[in-house]
Amino acid sequence: MRLKGPINKLKTRDDSLGTLALRLEMNYSSLYTFLRIAEVEPTNNRAERTIRPAVVRRKTSYGSASDAGRQWTLSSLSVLMTCKIHGWSFCGLLHEAVTNLLRGEPQDLSRFEAVKQQALQAREKLGLEPITP
Repeated sequence: MRLKGPINKLKTRDDSLGTLALRLEMNYSSLYTFLRIAEVEPTNNRAERTIRPAVVRRKTSYGSASDAGRQWTLSSLSVLMTCKIHGWSFCGLLHEAVTNLLRGEPQDLSRFEAVKQQALQAREKLGLEPITP
């Protein structure tokens, strides 16, 4: 609560400090989530470490020459890291997806149901609205 006073004073400024104060006010309820919910870490270190291999790859490979190539890289690295976190085989998942696509069969998404439920529970615990497709 000590921050509310300075934020209210500074948010009317027309400079970068005023912009910061407005952003802090807008995100105030999220700032101390880690104090209310034990599972939330106080830093983003784990997230930073998770995306580090993708950043290193992008920097050492000089990126991609096309938007489609960039999108493929982003998507595949996202899936790769998700597989790593959950102990799934990336190659197996990719093989299964391509095989089903070529056969015209629907993808079996049942393995993702537990992850989906965890995400929905985490959003509920944080007081966020559930995401609807």
